[in-house]
Amino acid sequence: MHFRCAWLAIGVILLFARVASSYEVSAGYNYSCAIDDAGAHCWGFVGDGQTTVPAGLSNPIDISAGEYRTCAIDDSGASCWGYGVRPVPPGLTNPTAIAAGYSHQCVIDDNGVTCWGWNDLGQITVPAGIVNPREITAGYNHNCVIDDSGVVCWGDGGPGYWDPPPGLINPRHISAGRQHNCVIDDNGVVCWGIDTWGQVSVPPGLVNPKKVAAGHRHTCAIDDNGVTCWGDFPAVPVPSELVNPVAISAGWYHTCALGENGIACWGLDNYGQSTVPAELTYSLFSYVPSSGPPSQPSYHCESGTVPPTPPGVDGLVLVTHGWTPLGGDPTWPDTMAYEIGLRLSENGNANQWVVVACHWPSDSDGIAPHGAARRAEQLGERLGSYLVGQNYSRFHLIGHSAGSWLIEAAAEKLESIPGATIHTTFLDSYAPTVLAGPTAPALGDSSTWSEQYVDFFPLPDPNEAFWVDMTDHELPNAYNLNLTGLSSSANAGERHAWPHQWYLQTVMAPLSAATEGWGFIRSQEMGNLPNHTQYPRGETLQIGTQLRRASNLVATVYESILLIPELSSGVFCYVANGLCLQTSSPSWVVMNVDSDAPFNAILFDFEFVTQAEGWFSVEFDGSQLFVSDERHAPGGVNSKIVALDSEYPAGTHPLALRLDSYSAAQSEIRVTNVRFGLVESANDVPMLSQSWPLGLGLLVAGFVSLWYFGEAGSDESRSIRVRMSRSRGKYPGPTKSG
Repeated sequence: MHFRCAWLAIGVILLFARVASSYEVSAGYNYSCAIDDAGAHCWGFVGDGQTTVPAGLSNPIDISAGEYRTCAIDDSGASCWGYGVRPVPPGLTNPTAIAAGYSHQCVIDDNGVTCWGWNDLGQITVPAGIVNPREITAGYNHNCVIDDSGVVCWGDGGPGYWDPPPGLINPRHISAGRQHNCVIDDNGVVCWGIDTWGQVSVPPGLVNPKKVAAGHRHTCAIDDNGVTCWGDFPAVPVPSELVNPVAISAGWYHTCALGENGIACWGLDNYGQSTVPAELTYSLFSYVPSSGPPSQPSYHCESGTVPPTPPGVDGLVLVTHGWTPLGGDPTWPDTMAYEIGLRLSENGNANQWVVVACHWPSDSDGIAPHGAARRAEQLGERLGSYLVGQNYSRFHLIGHSAGSWLIEAAAEKLESIPGATIHTTFLDSYAPTVLAGPTAPALGDSSTWSEQYVDFFPLPDPNEAFWVDMTDHELPNAYNLNLTGLSSSANAGERHAWPHQWYLQTVMAPLSAATEGWGFIRSQEMGNLPNHTQYPRGETLQIGTQLRRASNLVATVYESILLIPELSSGVFCYVANGLCLQTSSPSWVVMNVDSDAPFNAILFDFEFVTQAEGWFSVEFDGSQLFVSDERHAPGGVNSKIVALDSEYPAGTHPLALRLDSYSAAQSEIRVTNVRFGLVESANDVPMLSQSWPLGLGLLVAGFVSLWYFGEAGSDESRSIRVRMSRSRGKYPGPTKSG
């Protein structure tokens, strides 16, 4: 997505024919930037200032369009602008390349690599030992460089999208996307990471590839035949007018390339990111497709209205923000609304829903969140009254912080619609406890179903940000999902934003062990509102651990198996009722399991006995079932129940355990009490199934993880045993994958 090199830049520094060597192009989240004879230019979304190039930028040589901010290098050094920009670290000497990610930036200078910004996932902790870095690229929350040793990556370690594959030979160009990376070496184009949309599956037939660009969920490359793109990409051709492309940059849903006759951008153009401006001083053209993913509108709801219901549409998804103490108008609701619209489009039911981002910047401003909450109530009442007069009958209202009162007040009005179903999602809702006014018990009271995703992280100094303390509560009229253990940041503001960031991740990449099957998959628009009815309001589930509850399940749980590895690598040891894996490099074991009865679930206990950075994964019959990140895993013994994609017959099946470590610190995990079970649900909530075409056969840690399994009596127990077999070839061990 964002490629930078010390002697070129973002894959778009030009050395051909009529294209000057100082020209450059960079495609970001929903905007684009370029360098020409006159300096730097940016176009597309303007809401966070990322396209407002600062005056005084002198002779820029490198530019990087990130998510909400842009960075460049000019005669004065490195500079950044846009949303949430943090100061450039002092002491940079002769910076030559810069890369902007989601919430961090990195630069190469005479001292090596320096990064700054958010570090919740280690994205600015540059590993020791990088020698003579030549190229740097920033993905969403990770980075990669090419240095004398080859490829080095760091940052967000899961699920495996920054581990360079073995066997790279003379890597000479690299690009990081959202959750995948690609490199050009002597073998051609090599990609690794999440491949849900095919962004890692390099098509055959590339001839002498010269440049590669990894984007949000797609990848493009330049070879002797021109430009080839693959993955989740708008169904539009690469512009035929592009002559001799020499550089390319992939954004979220658009791509820009530079040829000897100028810049071409194609793909989504909802913010003008694919419309190349006319003021560029070299020859150019723009290509805007006639079709592509649907753009979702954004509205200032202070008028108390949203779009009228289109013919045949009865559903409304509304996303809104909270208090804005520093003014401004946050853009994350637009991102979430767009991603929801895209997900519904992929799922085939986009024409049943209107998805909007509701902004109220004037009312959300002020010196205290309490006033914003009161104004949000008033706005919600007006909005709800307006919606009652429309033809909507299904609602999913999503509100963050003080915006919770906007959606709650609207829901109270919507109750008057006969047969309406109202789903409210509160994201770290704000409910003051020391001032008169709206309080927590009211939230969710008017909904068919309500849930809250909340961060209970204790603040180091409550007086420093007392208003965040007023978001650390359970809602008695909502089902509460505790996300506290999934973020490592100690910054109060970042923790308060974490619930809406987490929920967005479940929209874009819901198959994650960390979500436990919650998040957007449980929304009304995904068809899963009825699945909530058996969960009482007011209860709290800590995401990342198992919720045990009574259930009308017919369950036969077979006896614990004896774990005897057939194949192994690294260090493993035996413990009571199981195995341990120890590693500062990958360790794995594989065993063949024989069952004389059918089963559809696997149960096991695991415990990290260290405090390092391990990544534990379980594979069964060639499919990855479960992953756990040691940094976020709850302490002590954790019991997991994982549903299989189907009922497996009696017979022999391979079970594999693997432990990776992302630092030099040794990690150790113990896996015990491995059991299998045959489970049938009588009157309980059905297991959620994955309905969008992600090409994955298993909902990891899905709804079955919420079931409580009682041990079967001895008369119903079946035997599961390990059968030693030497007939199979060497097993390389399970790999981390998306």
